[in-house]
Amino acid sequence: MVLRLPGIEYLRSVFSALTGMLAKSFLWILLVSGLLFVAYVESGWKTVIIKDPLKPQTFRLHSIFSVAPVSLRIEVVGNMDGKFSLSYGEAVNDTHNGENIEAKGSFLKVYAGDWYDKCYLRYVPIDVKMDGQDRVGEIRVHYAYVDAWDYLAFFFGFGTLN
Repeated sequence: MVLRLPGIEYLRSVFSALTGMLAKSFLWILLVSGLLFVAYVESGWKTVIIKDPLKPQTFRLHSIFSVAPVSLRIEVVGNMDGKFSLSYGEAVNDTHNGENIEAKGSFLKVYAGDWYDKCYLRYVPIDVKMDGQDRVGEIRVHYAYVDAWDYLAFFFGFGTLN
């Protein structure tokens, strides 16, 4: 014979409902805080604009954070054809982290690599031609020292920080 107290089933159902609500609330708070973190970090993108693609230039990239890795997005905007070299490193003359890029019109190229707080971007035109009479062309280099998705993956246990 099982002894049943009146109200135990009611207390069990109330406890179960409260536990479910707390779990859902915790998941919502975790999701919203993660999205706010991604929005904050992604807003840390900075831009360097190479307005004269016919001459070599060197830029110092500044970080809002002092950690790696960095995400780098390169866009060529305008009527530009040709080949140029874009390299980056910890010193002005450091060119071992680079690539020759061929541009035809507009394009978008994405890089990722380990950079540090002191980083230089070096642009060297190899065979750049400006099409048309307006001769308009520029290169926009967008960069950020933190990749938010890596941090979220680390936070949720799916990966490690580089």
